[in-house]
Amino acid sequence: MKKLLFLILSILLITGCSGEKERQVTSIIQKENKVAIAIHYPKFQYQKLDQKIKKEVDSVYKTFQQIPSKEKELNIDYEYTILNDRYINVRLIIYIHDKKEYHQIKTFHYDIKKKKLLTLEDIINKEELTKLAPKMKTILIKQYSNHLILDKLDETIIPDFTHYPEFYFDDNDFTFYFDSNQFTKGYQDVVSATISLDLMNLIIPLERGTFQEEDVLLPTRKHAPIDQKKPMIALTFDDGPSKYTDSILELLKKYNARATFFVIGNKVELYKETIQKMIRYGNEIGNHSYNHKWLTKVSDDELVSQINTTQNIIQETTGVTPKLFRPTYGSINQHLREKIPLDIIMWTVDTSDWKTTNSKKIATYALKTIKNNDIILMHDTHKQTYEALKIMLPKLKEKGYQFVTVSELNEILATH
Repeated sequence: MKKLLFLILSILLITGCSGEKERQVTSIIQKENKVAIAIHYPKFQYQKLDQKIKKEVDSVYKTFQQIPSKEKELNIDYEYTILNDRYINVRLIIYIHDKKEYHQIKTFHYDIKKKKLLTLEDIINKEELTKLAPKMKTILIKQYSNHLILDKLDETIIPDFTHYPEFYFDDNDFTFYFDSNQFTKGYQDVVSATISLDLMNLIIPLERGTFQEEDVLLPTRKHAPIDQKKPMIALTFDDGPSKYTDSILELLKKYNARATFFVIGNKVELYKETIQKMIRYGNEIGNHSYNHKWLTKVSDDELVSQINTTQNIIQETTGVTPKLFRPTYGSINQHLREKIPLDIIMWTVDTSDWKTTNSKKIATYALKTIKNNDIILMHDTHKQTYEALKIMLPKLKEKGYQFVTVSELNEILATH
């Protein structure tokens, strides 16, 4: 676990502020023995907001470390909205699986114009909260009637701002979140109450409305035909996109190479242009789940959600529906094979590019190991991967290798 902590700290440093207001995602994905960690959180380049989010992530990770179990999982996901180009709302979705499941929501709010973090008291006044409390109570009783401890509910849902630290809003709804142990029994998930903004008066000047998105039109880059007499390999990249993916795409283009990117669904919105560029440059996109949970351990409903949500967001962004799936942590069993309606793709060469920052070491191992028809595992979330590719691509090209997508490789192999 010491090595894992070092890796996390290294990645956090690598993804530090660039001075530009460019949104990015910090990802830490690791599996060591039976301990799985997948952390994703956004960086907005607003110092106060980014520091508060990172502080919460660090705190959750520290708590997770202290769990004595040898088999456990931590998954931190995120969602965000930016309203009026001014108000940033972020929610971290925290999931810990030990001997039981633990769910939590942590929220953060930032006013870009005033350069300040917001609390509930900045958004609604005491009079409004007094009116909301009975509405919230009615919603909670209706939704969680079989689990409520009524006297604790009465103690919690009162017009006191300190009782509502976790909330989230978009231009339609306002949602309050509560830990399941606050006033329920036998309920493990996060407790929430959602109220339409039509029933609320906000202090902040929030413009509301719906916006029509343009259809995605993606011309595909032409490639030379594949020569089946020459050796070929399929480069694959997991866990992206990231801030390094664009550079990798340009490098692939330089050597007339195409690859397969197994993307995480929760990153697609932040890296929309990068995802679209993948397709324009003739690459292939595969599904790598929505937030990198350990899929052999989730329920069937969660599994379907992980796959379908990612399929939908990729299709909406690119116009292309993935046909390939790569299991998270490389963990696969017969049940997943039966439940996932996509072609499951593993690999034949693992470059272990996430284990070291030494790009020459990565490239040397890959060049020594790669052979005809191999599927190569890499990660477009690390700078060292890009640097290793700068060494690998020209040398592989000199050896006569063609760089094809996984689907192209499988189609050719199926004819032999």
